[in-house]
Amino acid sequence: MGVIPLRRDQATLAMLGGCAACLLGFFLPWVELQGFDPLLPAQFMLNGTSIGLMTWLLLLLVLLQVVQLLGEPWLLKNNPRLIVWLPAAPLITGSFTLALAIYTLGIYFRLVGLLDLEALSGATPGSSVLAIRIGPGPYLILIGSLVILLAGFYRLAQLLLQARFPR
Repeated sequence: MGVIPLRRDQATLAMLGGCAACLLGFFLPWVELQGFDPLLPAQFMLNGTSIGLMTWLLLLLVLLQVVQLLGEPWLLKNNPRLIVWLPAAPLITGSFTLALAIYTLGIYFRLVGLLDLEALSGATPGSSVLAIRIGPGPYLILIGSLVILLAGFYRLAQLLLQARFPR
C-alpha cells in the first residue's frame, strides 16, 4: 500500500535535533537586563517572540525545515525531481539561524565592551548594579544551527558522491 517507512538516516535525525534546539532557543530568554529600575521592571527579559520580524522568520524557517524533513520520503516518492533542491534547504535554514545567533551574540559583546556598567550604576552603596546578560536562547540557536549545517553538508556530500560514483 502507500505506507511511508519511518526509517530515517542519521543526518535527518541530527537535523531534527538541531531544529528542536533552535525552537527551544527561540522561546528561552535572549537578553536579560537588571538594575534599570525606573525604566524597566526588576528583571527584564527579551526572547525571540518579542524582538522583531527576523526572529519570527527564524521560527517559520525552522518549522518549514521540520515539515520538510518529516515529509521528505513522501515528497521524493511523489516528485523525484525534488532531490535536486532538497539538500539545499538545510543549508539555507542553518545559514540563516547561524547568522541570527552570531548577530545577537555580537550585539551583546559589543554592548558589554562599549558600556561601563559599573560607572553607570553609581558609586553609592544603595544603588542597584546594572547588568546586561545574554540568555540561553542564542546559544541554543547557535548550537542547533551548527548541527543543521553540518548534517546538511554531510547529506549534500553523500548525494554528490552517489552522483559521481554510482553503484
